[in-house]
Amino acid sequence: MMRREYVRRPSRAARWALPPSVFAPVLAGTSIIAHRIGTLSDQNFVLVLLASVFLGLSGALFALFGLRALWREAAIGGRRSGWALAFSAPVLLPAAAAMWLYQTTAPLSDVSTDTQDPPHFSSHAPRGPGMNTNEPPRLNVALQKQYYENVTGRRYQLSSEGIAAQVGALVLENGWQPLFDKPVQRTTGEWLIEAKVTTTVLGFVDDVAIRVTDEGESTYVDMRSASRFGAFDLGANARRIVEFMNALDIRIQTTPPG
Repeated sequence: MMRREYVRRPSRAARWALPPSVFAPVLAGTSIIAHRIGTLSDQNFVLVLLASVFLGLSGALFALFGLRALWREAAIGGRRSGWALAFSAPVLLPAAAAMWLYQTTAPLSDVSTDTQDPPHFSSHAPRGPGMNTNEPPRLNVALQKQYYENVTGRRYQLSSEGIAAQVGALVLENGWQPLFDKPVQRTTGEWLIEAKVTTTVLGFVDDVAIRVTDEGESTYVDMRSASRFGAFDLGANARRIVEFMNALDIRIQTTPPG
């Protein structure tokens, strides 16, 4: 009796899955390095990141078709499809998280604890398009109130000079780059601390301004955080303010200024 030998065919989709999936994280990683060292502008950096996401998505789709062919036809290529999905993941998972944040956070890139009279950025701080040193055109009171009710200032029953010193120390602990050697006293009883913040992974530059106001028997701290690039910060500036204020509370409770 003649035996019929079953020949497995290779999956064309699996064959095409691996190259874009491998190149996607390489392109993303190279662009991040180039952006952090200043050889790639913010706008071009975003375009390259989008290209890497497209490549990763293409590879992942080919891989899924390859796995489908493996399941339905026992086609060769399951291992290549698996590797393609693994290589695409470092690009696609952060992209998915960014899309989720885009849907759940306010379309803002400038957030302040005081939206009526926000801390001003000095002329020493370079501003992006649509920003100047005196007016906050990107602040949106309604949107900020809707999304970020927890972005509030702090009042302490301590001296403004001591609070300003604690704020300056916390700025340095966070690795932010102050624009001045020490807090600047703009008017009587008011201190302003400004710093440049470079985001940890992608290397975008944001600005923060922290105002410490002497109210006589108490001291009030306001903070503003704004992105130099883009109209959407995915909630980064609001998170920065909340985390800084919470850290300041803890710092003052544990080591109150004199």
